[in-house]
Amino acid sequence: MRYADGGGLTAAGRAKREAVRFEAAEMFEQGVRPPEAARRLRVSRKSAYAWHPAAQLQLEVTHMELEVIKLVEKYR
Repeated sequence: MRYADGGGLTAAGRAKREAVRFEAAEMFEQGVRPPEAARRLRVSRKSAYAWHPAAQLQLEVTHMELEVIKLVEKYR
């Protein structure tokens, strides 16, 4: 169940949670597996496994955006 108030966290708590997610995404980009990222960041393995697909998708989108930029510059 999702809560409209951000799961009971304050704005500072949500910002901290988001910072941890970004750290996890950086680890995934470097090839760190979700259980290891969970251990390093002191979060549950469930959270790390939930964040992993989103991080992978964001990485793929970033690579696609870079390819589009290269093509646009090539044909200017």
